[in-house]
Amino acid sequence: MVMNWEAVSALSEATGMVAVVISIIYLAIQIRLGRVWSKKQAFEGYLALLFGWFSKISTDENTARLYNAGRASFHSLSDDDRVRFAYLMLEKFACLELLREYDKDQLSKRESMERIPDWIKAEFAQPGIREWWVDQGSKAMASDFVTYVNAVVSETENS
Repeated sequence: MVMNWEAVSALSEATGMVAVVISIIYLAIQIRLGRVWSKKQAFEGYLALLFGWFSKISTDENTARLYNAGRASFHSLSDDDRVRFAYLMLEKFACLELLREYDKDQLSKRESMERIPDWIKAEFAQPGIREWWVDQGSKAMASDFVTYVNAVVSETENS
């Protein structure tokens, strides 16, 4: 039996190409699955933060009273309560900012993003939130988020 080295070489090259194509397809699938998993993990982390915040309000009467009093008038709170309210609101608005960051990385659900302006509008309907935002909130958040919130609020005022 005489071996044709050209045929053996061609067969080897074809086998190698098939292996490379299979490897690329496998990697693409793994990357996609990893991205989906990352997206779910990020969103679960966000939900844990947000529900942790909701839990503070719903399970602690003093925190709920502080939240309601601060929403009515930030300036009428005692010095200690203004500090507590400010941290409570920073935590809530940080959750919203985080969701916007997730959206930039395409890690958030579109429906969740569409609700952010409604949440912001509902908060800013309260005079105490507006007072807190001017005095402290807008100075503590990232500038791009402050610009976004101000645009949502401005849109509400102009409509």
